[in-house]
Formats: sequence, C-alpha cells, structure tokens
Amino acid sequence: MSHCRGTGLLAFTRAGEIGVDVEHVRNNVEALQIASRHFHPREIEFITSGKDVSEQACRFTRIWTRKEALLKATGVGIGADMKSFDVSEGSKSVLRFQNTGRPLIQDALILQDIVVNESVIASLAGPERASTVRLSRPTLEMFMSNGLLVPQH
Repeated sequence: MSHCRGTGLLAFTRAGEIGVDVEHVRNNVEALQIASRHFHPREIEFITSGKDVSEQACRFTRIWTRKEALLKATGVGIGADMKSFDVSEGSKSVLRFQNTGRPLIQDALILQDIVVNESVIASLAGPERASTVRLSRPTLEMFMSNGLLVPQH
C-alpha cells in the first residue's frame, strides 16, 4: 500500500512479496541534491539527461518510486543504502537484489512503472511471475457490493 496527497495505491498478489509506491511529481524539490546523496551514478545521469526541469522532476520521481517499491518488496525499507543498486533501466527490468542480514525473499524482482496520470507516478516491484498489472479506480459502491465497507446506521 502507498498513498500521497489524495492518491492511494493497493497491490495484491499470491505470487510472493511485492512493494508499491506512488508519488506526485514536484518541480520544486531539490531533486539533484537528493539524488546526489542517495542515488546510484547511472540514476543521476538518467535524471540529468532530461531536457528541462519538468522532465528531470518526472525522472527523479520515477527513480524514487522504483527504489521505494523495491525496498518495500524486499522488506529492507528506506533505511537501506539506496546508492548500492540501480533502477534506471526502466519498467520491466529484472533485478537481482540481495538483502543484507536477511534471507533472500526471491531471487529476482521485476519493476513495473504504473501510469496513473502525468503528475502522479507509481511503481510496483515483485516476483517475475506476478508481472500482470491491472489498474482500476475503485468506487464506494465497489467496496460496499463486495462487503468490504458496511454503512453505519
């Protein structure tokens, strides 16, 4: 589960551990300063090769969501050394990720970019066999008809 400024993302699978992240693109973030402290050199190159500040902000947010989804899927969390792995290759890239101090959850994870809209970027990380993503926008009626939400009287 992930949420940011009114946008939420829930992911479900029976195929193994997964992680998701959703973020709104913010042009006013000091993306290059944050990236220089926390991102792999290839990721910094990917961000700085954007044609303008707006594209660089989108690329920064894309890298951030991929990293956070991967760290959630492995259970390592945001405290990990984010410079130690590179997610700049893009959606559908397969990463071999070794958890330090923990058993390996799965031997390969696939990253998938999720298109929410032009100002909201999301990513999913999970086992290769869970590679189908279906995006839906739930309504209150969907929750009620499935018994997930019961009206209070």
